[in-house]
Amino acid sequence: MTIKIIEIVSILIFFLGLFMLITRKNILKSIIAISIMEMGIIIFFLSLGYDVKNDAPMLNENFSHFQDPLPQAFMITTIVIGIAVTAVSVSLLVILNKKYFSSNWDEIKKLKEDN
Repeated sequence: MTIKIIEIVSILIFFLGLFMLITRKNILKSIIAISIMEMGIIIFFLSLGYDVKNDAPMLNENFSHFQDPLPQAFMITTIVIGIAVTAVSVSLLVILNKKYFSSNWDEIKKLKEDN
Protein backbone atom coordinates (compact mmCIF):
# COMPACT_ATOMS: atom_id res chain seq x y z
CA MET A 1 0.00 0.00 0.00
CA THR A 2 1.45 3.33 -1.02
CA ILE A 3 0.81 6.55 0.80
CA LYS A 4 -0.73 9.12 -1.50
CA ILE A 5 0.18 12.79 -1.29
CA ILE A 6 -3.41 13.69 -0.43
CA GLU A 7 -3.24 11.49 2.67
CA ILE A 8 -0.12 13.31 3.85
CA VAL A 9 -1.76 16.69 3.19
CA SER A 10 -4.89 15.65 5.09
CA ILE A 11 -2.82 14.55 8.08
CA LEU A 12 -0.99 17.90 7.99
CA ILE A 13 -4.34 19.73 7.89
CA PHE A 14 -5.49 17.74 10.93
CA PHE A 15 -2.35 18.58 12.90
CA LEU A 16 -2.59 22.24 11.85
CA GLY A 17 -6.05 22.32 13.40
CA LEU A 18 -4.77 20.53 16.50
CA PHE A 19 -1.94 23.06 16.84
CA MET A 20 -4.44 25.91 16.51
CA LEU A 21 -6.69 24.31 19.12
CA ILE A 22 -3.84 23.98 21.61
CA THR A 23 -2.32 27.43 21.12
CA ARG A 24 -5.36 29.69 20.77
CA LYS A 25 -7.18 31.18 23.75
CA ASN A 26 -10.09 32.61 21.79
CA ILE A 27 -13.19 30.39 21.72
CA LEU A 28 -14.13 31.28 18.14
CA LYS A 29 -10.64 30.38 16.95
CA SER A 30 -10.95 27.08 18.82
CA ILE A 31 -14.24 26.35 17.02
CA ILE A 32 -12.57 27.10 13.69
CA ALA A 33 -9.64 24.84 14.65
CA ILE A 34 -12.01 21.96 15.40
CA SER A 35 -13.65 22.49 11.99
CA ILE A 36 -10.24 22.41 10.31
CA MET A 37 -9.42 19.16 12.11
CA GLU A 38 -12.72 17.71 10.94
CA MET A 39 -11.99 18.63 7.32
CA GLY A 40 -8.59 16.95 7.56
CA ILE A 41 -10.25 13.75 8.79
CA ILE A 42 -12.86 13.89 6.02
CA ILE A 43 -10.23 14.37 3.32
CA PHE A 44 -8.21 11.50 4.77
CA PHE A 45 -11.11 9.05 4.73
CA LEU A 46 -12.16 10.11 1.24
CA SER A 47 -8.61 9.55 0.01
CA LEU A 48 -8.60 6.07 1.54
CA GLY A 49 -11.79 5.16 -0.31
CA TYR A 50 -10.62 6.48 -3.69
CA ASP A 51 -9.06 4.19 -6.29
CA VAL A 52 -7.68 5.55 -9.57
CA LYS A 53 -8.44 2.33 -11.48
CA ASN A 54 -12.19 2.45 -10.77
CA ASP A 55 -14.90 4.64 -12.27
CA ALA A 56 -18.11 6.07 -10.94
CA PRO A 57 -20.97 3.51 -11.01
CA MET A 58 -22.84 5.55 -13.65
CA LEU A 59 -19.86 5.61 -16.03
CA ASN A 60 -19.00 1.92 -15.87
CA GLU A 61 -21.23 -0.31 -17.99
CA ASN A 62 -19.93 -3.72 -16.91
CA PHE A 63 -20.26 -3.05 -13.15
CA SER A 64 -17.05 -4.89 -12.38
CA HIS A 65 -14.74 -2.03 -11.39
CA PHE A 66 -16.48 0.93 -9.79
CA GLN A 67 -15.96 3.19 -6.79
CA ASP A 68 -17.70 2.29 -3.56
CA PRO A 69 -20.16 5.12 -2.80
CA LEU A 70 -20.46 4.21 0.90
CA PRO A 71 -17.41 6.20 2.18
CA GLN A 72 -18.63 9.26 0.29
CA ALA A 73 -22.09 8.91 1.82
CA PHE A 74 -20.59 8.65 5.30
CA MET A 75 -18.45 11.72 4.72
CA ILE A 76 -21.44 13.76 3.49
CA THR A 77 -23.21 12.79 6.71
CA THR A 78 -20.11 13.80 8.67
CA ILE A 79 -20.04 17.19 6.94
CA VAL A 80 -23.69 17.86 7.81
CA ILE A 81 -23.16 16.84 11.45
CA GLY A 82 -20.02 19.01 11.61
CA ILE A 83 -21.90 22.03 10.33
CA ALA A 84 -24.62 21.48 12.95
CA VAL A 85 -22.07 21.14 15.75
CA THR A 86 -20.30 24.30 14.57
CA ALA A 87 -23.60 26.21 14.53
CA VAL A 88 -24.46 25.08 18.07
CA SER A 89 -20.94 25.95 19.25
CA VAL A 90 -21.16 29.45 17.79
CA SER A 91 -24.58 29.98 19.38
CA LEU A 92 -23.18 28.92 22.76
CA LEU A 93 -20.28 31.32 22.19
CA VAL A 94 -22.76 34.15 21.63
CA ILE A 95 -24.51 33.30 24.91
CA LEU A 96 -21.16 33.19 26.76
CA ASN A 97 -20.12 36.48 25.21
CA LYS A 98 -23.36 38.15 26.33
CA LYS A 99 -22.98 36.81 29.86
CA TYR A 100 -19.26 37.33 30.48
CA PHE A 101 -18.41 39.97 27.80
CA SER A 102 -15.42 37.93 26.65
CA SER A 103 -14.52 35.15 24.25
CA ASN A 104 -11.26 34.18 25.95
CA TRP A 105 -11.13 30.80 27.68
CA ASP A 106 -9.00 32.02 30.59
CA GLU A 107 -11.01 35.18 31.25
CA ILE A 108 -14.31 33.30 31.27
CA LYS A 109 -12.88 30.68 33.63
CA LYS A 110 -11.62 33.40 35.97
CA LEU A 111 -14.92 35.28 35.87
CA LYS A 112 -16.83 32.07 36.52
CA GLU A 113 -14.67 31.25 39.55
CA ASP A 114 -15.19 34.78 40.95
CA ASN A 115 -18.99 34.36 40.89
